[in-house]
Amino acid sequence: MDNLQLLPKNDSEMTVKVEAFQELDSCIRQVFHHVILASMEALCHIYKSLKQAGSSVSFDQRNAVEHNLLGLQTRARLLVIFSRLINLPNSGNADTFVRLSQLEKNMM
Repeated sequence: MDNLQLLPKNDSEMTVKVEAFQELDSCIRQVFHHVILASMEALCHIYKSLKQAGSSVSFDQRNAVEHNLLGLQTRARLLVIFSRLINLPNSGNADTFVRLSQLEKNMM
């Protein structure tokens, strides 16, 4: 998903990505909720896998795992914020927004 450069990876990219979304063709904007949901599901899957694998790593590696988990949580939070900023809940995709919030909660 990062290669598509459609979603923010950090706070400083948020405004640029929201503006870029507004410039997308309406056909793409209408189905963009699928991109966001798939991205969140991928983040959640990576988070769960890393968390599970992290329980069996050495103490030295544990800090790196925790750092990566926090990074994934941050990316999930950015995705929820981005969804609000592009008005996803009000564009007929409220169910998608609820699902995004549930997935983010599973990562906390």
